[in-house]
Amino acid sequence: MWSTSLTAEQRAERLLADREVVRGMIGVDISDEEFDRAPDVLPRPEFTGMSILLTGDESAYPPGVVTVGIDSPGMLGFY
Repeated sequence: MWSTSLTAEQRAERLLADREVVRGMIGVDISDEEFDRAPDVLPRPEFTGMSILLTGDESAYPPGVVTVGIDSPGMLGFY
């Protein structure tokens, strides 16, 4: 989940970092074009068994950690 407080440049940097982590984990050096053609495997992270952190500072966590801002609409009764 992307933080809405990130700039386009920050999101792009985070995407590149995430892709490098995936390349290291799978042991295959796939290109950015191959990533772009791949299906979205995390359309709903809440169904993957991953933890979703409720936090006041989403930027404090590294790429790949799913976070939700505590002041996001719908969280803790905030609208």
